[in-house]
Amino acid sequence: MKNLATILLFLALPQMSAATCPACPTGGVWTGWSRATTCSATCGMNGQVLQKRTCSSYRWGCPCTGAYSRLQKCPNTPCATAPKCATPYTVQAATQKCGPIPADPAPATETCSVAVDACWCPPKGLWSGWKNDGTCTKTCGLCGTVKQERTCLSAEWGCNCTGVATRTKNCPPAPCPTGVECCHAKKPVINLQTNGTVCGPVIADDPVYPNNCRCATCTAASLTKLTASPYSAFTSGVLDKSACYKFNAVCTSLAGHPASIEFNNGDNGVITGTPQVQANIARASDGSGWQYTVGNATVDVSKIGCLSVTCINSPQFCG
Repeated sequence: MKNLATILLFLALPQMSAATCPACPTGGVWTGWSRATTCSATCGMNGQVLQKRTCSSYRWGCPCTGAYSRLQKCPNTPCATAPKCATPYTVQAATQKCGPIPADPAPATETCSVAVDACWCPPKGLWSGWKNDGTCTKTCGLCGTVKQERTCLSAEWGCNCTGVATRTKNCPPAPCPTGVECCHAKKPVINLQTNGTVCGPVIADDPVYPNNCRCATCTAASLTKLTASPYSAFTSGVLDKSACYKFNAVCTSLAGHPASIEFNNGDNGVITGTPQVQANIARASDGSGWQYTVGNATVDVSKIGCLSVTCINSPQFCG
């Protein structure tokens, strides 16, 4: 029977910039941009440079949206003869450099000490790296092509990928030793990670990050802890990241009095214990929702409520 009162204690998840994170920041947390190659020209914003950034929030379970790499015009040093800057840039009076160049927003500083929502579906799904299907048709300068393929690793747990599974890519990146060094209007640049000379710059492939769990959308927000009367606060609510998240709900009464946990307002069962009862509610393996086994049946759970005897709703039992 539903007959008690009070307020909910929300589960404590790992918060921004300190110990815990109640939810993933919108868009994730990126580092600032850094150069991955040298510039393909020497002056006047006539060249390009490859820049990369890292999704720093990935390690605590929050994927990022946006590009991992980009091509930027460079360098901003004016050329010695006209035109000193490529269109639409001009020499700026304050700096005597080609500009203006829009400033990037400052990188976010949020951090989490413990992984949160490590079972999720990244914005594009989880792809494997690209693998060559055959050999390149040429030997240098990005003048050839090779077919490549990749696999959607997350499809098996209900997280579909967006994008193509096959492509044709220009290859190989090493400049030609004689004649035209690079095809497709590319120039020799230095890869700052390997110190090798390559034709470019070329947009880099997204990194392949490991998946930490086999769920599509593990988020505790989709499991409603009922707050209105007759429900009482859960005395504990913990997410356990084992294979997928499990929510351990604990409902406690005063000594000698029963406590109950209702599933979906009691429509899908009630469990009772004295003075405490707990339920380990598991995230469905395909990420479709939360589930609990009552007797021999596994039911989908969207709401849980704690019915307990406390000093707040039953002061007559407290001195």
